[in-house]
Amino acid sequence: MVLIGPEERPSAVDPIVGRDRFGGRNDEWVRSAPEALACVVAELTAEQVVLAEDSTLVRAESEFPTEVRRSALSVGGSTVSGGTEETEKAIAPVRSIWRREYPNLGDMVPPELAILRHDPLWYDSPGANWLALNPALATSLSWIAADDGLFRRLNEDGDVMVETVWWADGLRDHRRGGLHDELGEGWFVVASQSAVAAILGLLPGAARAVTVRRSYVARDEEAAEVATGVEVLRPV
Repeated sequence: MVLIGPEERPSAVDPIVGRDRFGGRNDEWVRSAPEALACVVAELTAEQVVLAEDSTLVRAESEFPTEVRRSALSVGGSTVSGGTEETEKAIAPVRSIWRREYPNLGDMVPPELAILRHDPLWYDSPGANWLALNPALATSLSWIAADDGLFRRLNEDGDVMVETVWWADGLRDHRRGGLHDELGEGWFVVASQSAVAAILGLLPGAARAVTVRRSYVARDEEAAEVATGVEVLRPV
């Protein structure tokens, strides 16, 4: 039984750029991965600053052109170097847990890693690869777990400080449709403006490590290119 479903694709999630309507030019598109760094979302809405993102967009074409956009709050974000997926270093993996176990994970992950990603080892479920704020960080800021929402944390006044957003646009792995169709799914960890200020008080100098990976499959072999960057994180 699925208890929670994804939201609609947020308007802040831009479509894949650099391709014409009917595809083609895959090599050129993959090599131009750095142009997609600007598509990694910084704000989901005016009141929701993005701390982390993991979005996958796929064109419904025979070669499956795919763009994966990732960001993660990183204490060492100002030292991001090119060539590797730096967001992976900024995220703590947790394996095969129930959502209700999330508030008790603080002692299981390094405190310097602000974002968690779930690795659904040995089971299959919709929405299994979720992202969330490290509960140890939330506890340090006296934010309590809410009874509703996804990994939502509230301050003493009941204001939402941080939460997770799960979205989907069609079935991401469904490979049939028109050449111009774009499918996608993703996760965001978002924070209020006041929450960002509080987090930066605990983690001065923190930034978003940003990664975009473009790939396609030709003759059963994958061609891919990764671009990395860093964004200053500050409340607006």
